[in-house]
Formats: sequence, C-alpha cells, structure tokens
Amino acid sequence: MLQNNETYNSENNDNNGGTVSNSVPPVNETFNYGGNNFFVDIGKKDIQKFAVITGLPLIIVLLISNYWSRVLFFFTGFFGVDNNNLVEILRTPVFASVLQIVLSMLMFLVPFYFAGRCTKTRISVLTSFEKPKSNNNFLYFVIGFSFCMFSNILVALAGEFFSRFGVDYSVNFGENDTSVYGIVLAVVSTAVVPALVEEFACRGIVLGSLLRFGEGFAVLVSAILFGLMHGNFEQMPFAFLVGLALGFVRVKTKSIWICILIHFSNNIFSLASDYLSKILPSQINYICYTSFVLIFLLAGIVSWLFLEKDKDIFSFDNGNYDIKSANKYKWYFSSPVIIVTLILYLSKAFKYFV
Repeated sequence: MLQNNETYNSENNDNNGGTVSNSVPPVNETFNYGGNNFFVDIGKKDIQKFAVITGLPLIIVLLISNYWSRVLFFFTGFFGVDNNNLVEILRTPVFASVLQIVLSMLMFLVPFYFAGRCTKTRISVLTSFEKPKSNNNFLYFVIGFSFCMFSNILVALAGEFFSRFGVDYSVNFGENDTSVYGIVLAVVSTAVVPALVEEFACRGIVLGSLLRFGEGFAVLVSAILFGLMHGNFEQMPFAFLVGLALGFVRVKTKSIWICILIHFSNNIFSLASDYLSKILPSQINYICYTSFVLIFLLAGIVSWLFLEKDKDIFSFDNGNYDIKSANKYKWYFSSPVIIVTLILYLSKAFKYFV
C-alpha cells in the first residue's frame, strides 16, 4: 500500500541518504525575511506544482496526436516521397498497426515518464507495478470490466444520438488483416500496448503523483483527465466513468496490474467484436454481443454485492495534507496549465460540430 509517509519520504531525502521527518507537512507556513513576515500556502503551492506536472504531458499528447502527420510529411518531403503514396502505405493494416504502436508509446511513455521524474518520487512508487495486495482481485477485475461493458453501451447510444445531428465520431482505420500475423499485430497494437502505456500514464504517473493529496482526490482528478484525453463528447463522459472505476481498482488493489488487465480485456473485446461482425450474420453477432455484455453486467453486480461486505470498501486515505477537499480541486483546476489543457481538449471536441 502506498502509505502517506512512503510517498512523502520518497521525495524528501537529504544528500547523505538520510530521511527527512515523515511528519505531516503543514498547510501553511510563516517565515521572516528582512524583518517582515511572509505567509506561504504550502498546500496550494504543492497542488499547483503537481497540476503543472500532470497537465503538461496531456498538452504534449494533444500536440503529437494533432501534428505527427505534418511533421512526418515535412521530413519525408526532403527525400522526395509523394504524400499521397505515403498515406496509402500508412493505411495498410501492417503499417497502420505499427504506426499505432509507435504513436501510443511516444504519447504516453515519453512525456509521462519525464513528468514522473519531476515529482522526485521513484517511478516504481508512482506506477505501483507490484503484485496486487487485495484478497478480492478477481472481484475487482469483474467489476471493472463490467463497468467498461456498461460504458461501451452508453458510447454506442451516444454515437447514435450525435449521428442524428450529423456529427460522426467514427474513425476509419482501414480493413483488418485477417491473417494470423495480422490478427496478432492488431492485438498488440490495439489491446496490449494501449493498455500498458495508457495505464502507466493515467493510473500510474498521474494518479500516483496525486495520491499525496488523498486517494479520493487522485481518483477523481485522474478520471477527469482520462475522460478529457479522449477528445470528443461521445467518449468523454463514459471514459470519465471508466476512469473512476479503474482508479478505484488501482487504489484498492495497490497495484496497476488489475487496471491493465481490465483495459486489455475491454480492448480485446472490442477488437474481437469488430472481427466477428465481418464474418458472422448480423443477427447472430448481435445475440452473441448482447449475451456477453449482459453476463458480465450481471457478474459485476454480484461481485459488487460481495465487496460491499468489506466495511473499508469506501474508505479512502486523505493523503499527507490536511486541506479541505474544495480547496484541493479549486487550486488544481485554477492552475494556468490545467486551464489551458481544458480549453485545448474542449476546443478539439467542439470542432466536430463546426
């Protein structure tokens, strides 16, 4: 478990290898300089520092997703490569899968890794790639996966709603390669890599960095950023709900592995549904899809009933700082970096209506 003093001590080591006192840091301090007393709001200062650390990577993610193609075409232009031919190559299943792997790693590993280093806390502490420490790991998995199934239904309904107003959020990734090699590559690019790198970024670096301010705060903020990251109004609300569920699982299991497994299972289910929709009659495919979703929704409800017997299921650590919850959110979301992040992602979402 990521205890309060573990997080605090991990970033407060003196030069001789000793550890600074693990007492709870004060919310504010008064110090004297030149005969004048200055009031310093330690809680606000620290929260806004971590707002910068967790917000900047999201801006970088948006920049990469929007401008990677322009950068690629700019450099390939020096070698006389025709852009139209390059687009056709990138749309082939193999190149599309490889490109997706590269972009996923570039967007979620590099910026978030350096963000984690800026916290002065070990990456292994933030991400918690440890064995889950709960006795109810299977129940947490079922609940998380069933929550994803529920959200997928809501996303489909939202897609139909927006389509009535001429807003189409669907993206054409080209035809799927049905060969064994193509299927394996598709699994790696759409299920394995995204589950690893996105959970590393969102439930690892972001949530792990914010745990010092309280588990509930970390779960809610990381879920908001996770929803925002999806960039359209069809997915944002439901990605937020999935982010809440995954954050809850991360906090209760004290590990990121169950979250990765849930994320992977959801992606592999979507991929399998896509392949089966092309080889099965539509009615049979609908029956199979609906039956699978209903089974896991029911399993999720049953698992939740079992977990409710745990009296600590809804208890959360308040972190190292004795700060009112309202102030935590006010200070975090009033950070200029977070404000810019919100504006950029919401602007992207509104562009679909233009």
